[in-house]
Amino acid sequence: YDEEIIKFFLILKNNRKSIEFSIKKIEIAEKKLKKIYKTIIKNKNTIKNEKINKNYLNKFLSALKTDLNIPKSISILFEIIKDIKKKKLYNLTKTLISLGKTLGILTKDPFLFLKNKQKNNFIIKNITIIRIYLKKEKKWDLSDKIRKKLKNKKILINDNKNNTTINNN
Repeated sequence: YDEEIIKFFLILKNNRKSIEFSIKKIEIAEKKLKKIYKTIIKNKNTIKNEKINKNYLNKFLSALKTDLNIPKSISILFEIIKDIKKKKLYNLTKTLISLGKTLGILTKDPFLFLKNKQKNNFIIKNITIIRIYLKKEKKWDLSDKIRKKLKNKKILINDNKNNTTINNN
């Protein structure tokens, strides 16, 4: 997982409670972070002329001043997204980015952040196609070597009589 996803997962939790780690919770954090980045991409053209929205800034800072309530601060980011989508307040994108950066997130180029996983899936799929070709050519040693390398990266390849499947979760 991307380091920003891990960071977001860690700050989603109240600082007074212990962190309960699970892959499912990381995936939830990833989905939420992607939602923020997708909103930024959809409204990227409005950023240049925007000013930071004082109302949201004050709510955000108030949440941080109240026992460093980071989950509340994050909920304000999603309030902004809701206003952007439902009320068509596209001029809040710069505020969203600025407040996110205060928490140490939204530091990446949104296009690169969202494309990274697609790029990895494309590479894995092509490596698997090469491996299938090697098997057809009866180059078992090389095919097995690729399988082991992928397994070391937590990418499991399952072969059966009719097809090959990839599990990279």
